[in-house]
Amino acid sequence: MRLEKIGALSFLMLGLAGCGGGEDSLNSGPLNAPASMFSISAQPESRTVTENQAVTFIVKTSTTEPLQYQWNKNGLPIAGATAAAYSLPAVSYNDNGAQFSVVVSDAAGKRVTSQIATLTVNPYLVGQKAEIVRLAFASINLANMARASFLPITNDKFLTLDTVCSKGSVTGTLNGTPMPAAGTSVPLGETLLATNYNSCEALDLTASSFAQYSGTSSVRYFNTGSTSNIKANTTFSGLNYQTAVGDVTRSTQNLLAQGMVNFTDTTTIASDASLKDMKIVSKEISVTPASDLVLQSLRSNLAVTFLSGSSSLYLSTYSSARDATSLPLGALSRLPYPLVTRWRFNAQSLVIKSKTYVIDGTLEVRLSQEGAITSSTGAINVTENGAWLGSISISPNYYPGLSIAVDDQIIPYEDIK
Repeated sequence: MRLEKIGALSFLMLGLAGCGGGEDSLNSGPLNAPASMFSISAQPESRTVTENQAVTFIVKTSTTEPLQYQWNKNGLPIAGATAAAYSLPAVSYNDNGAQFSVVVSDAAGKRVTSQIATLTVNPYLVGQKAEIVRLAFASINLANMARASFLPITNDKFLTLDTVCSKGSVTGTLNGTPMPAAGTSVPLGETLLATNYNSCEALDLTASSFAQYSGTSSVRYFNTGSTSNIKANTTFSGLNYQTAVGDVTRSTQNLLAQGMVNFTDTTTIASDASLKDMKIVSKEISVTPASDLVLQSLRSNLAVTFLSGSSSLYLSTYSSARDATSLPLGALSRLPYPLVTRWRFNAQSLVIKSKTYVIDGTLEVRLSQEGAITSSTGAINVTENGAWLGSISISPNYYPGLSIAVDDQIIPYEDIK
């Protein structure tokens, strides 16, 4: 009986222990963490910013215990975004409407998801206007691009293709057949030169360093035996032209051309008794884009199609060369003598994003032997649907000298994003 009572008592006590209303004695003790009590005390807030500005989303919790964070964009985890705050240093207009949230968790496995914060991005209108002005002016580089197929030729003779590019490579054909050996003269009469560039770095007309060419272009012209006056048309088949920051005669560009341009390339050489054995060498390339030409800036993703008008690029310097027409492209601007560069647009009409723009005017700059700007005259203006949009002029305060005026702001040409 006693044993039965003890057994019954033991059974009863075990039952009471199992049915008690306090802490679970089987789950209590130092080996088990207490239940987490954290919550989100401040939710990330929706933000409205202007394109290219920075933005930060922040979440706050009710505890000081260590927590883990994972930010999401449009429901997908953002790599490396594992802090209580998430920042974008320069928002893109493509981020407009993006939804951000964060999942907060602790060591015990509790997870709390924040509310959604929406990012609204307003376009940076001044920057957009300036970039349109920049692209309209960048079409002056069609002068360099139009001559791309002439790079394997100097003084009407073919070069060794391996010597054309300081980096990269070029292949080409003459009237549909492989280019002849180095030193061979370009035949008289109608001539078709086609070149294909593979990241070829070579001197262009106004380069103080090298430009890079990729893609294909072909030039058709009637060879009279003189390189002083060439009339031709060039067809671009996806020709990419890139430059690096240099002197005032050039600027960072990343352009892709598709279509055709007509151009004339005129070189004149004049003597001056005061210059002794020096000669004044001038070169001007005038370009008239065909209506099917599309020029795209891979820097801004803006594209321009041309309606009418023309542009020209002029360069004048001094040379001691007996036959300055034999100078390779780019050599003129590398001579240590005063330099004159002139950009001219003749009511060139073009379309960007369904709006019609006209770029017109003349801008000239003179450089010293040391390459410093000594004087400048004129300006180039751009109108949008008949209303003034902006202008390009020379500002000695900005390197490399070109600046854009938009909405009462002066922006260095290279600073436009």
